[in-house]
Amino acid sequence: MKTLFVAVLIVLFASALSYAQGRTKVSRIEQVDFANFTFPVEEDCAGLKRKTVSLRRGEFKDKEVRVQLRSKILYADLTGDKINQAIVPLICNTTYGNFFMTEIFLYTLRNGEPFLLAKLPESIIDRDYKRFYPEGFAFEIRRVQATNGQLIIHRGVDGSHACHANDARFEYTWNGRSFVLAGKPVKRPLRNC
Repeated sequence: MKTLFVAVLIVLFASALSYAQGRTKVSRIEQVDFANFTFPVEEDCAGLKRKTVSLRRGEFKDKEVRVQLRSKILYADLTGDKINQAIVPLICNTTYGNFFMTEIFLYTLRNGEPFLLAKLPESIIDRDYKRFYPEGFAFEIRRVQATNGQLIIHRGVDGSHACHANDARFEYTWNGRSFVLAGKPVKRPLRNC
């Protein structure tokens, strides 16, 4: 009985130590709790002065800025290594206005821990749109998908903030270091206005 008690104490102590360190090794990226995770955010995230944001239950909020999971986390092999990566879209907005931006994070596992492979902020997607449509204007990200090893991003483009004229489909592929646009974004008219 005494041996069983000591064994239970050792297991509890090891669990508490692992929890206190905040690092639990996992075998699959799907096991990482991204709703309670610390992300490196862009400095222009609504004037956010910090370089990292720790989400709790999918959200970070202070007096001026709110950061949260934009949609569900996607899991797909985007690097061609036959192992899923996590595609985590975060939205950052001000609590006092209508400014918001989305940043997409791509995580993989290294030694049982999440490792950031790349970030794809809206500013990169804006640049890619302007390269092909210099007079156009891109609005918010409407949808994020992963298909056939590509990261697909849909954005409202052209028209006005209240009524986007088109949906633009951006296809990004992994080149070993970052996401690169696979070709000219394809636009299709929207009929919602």
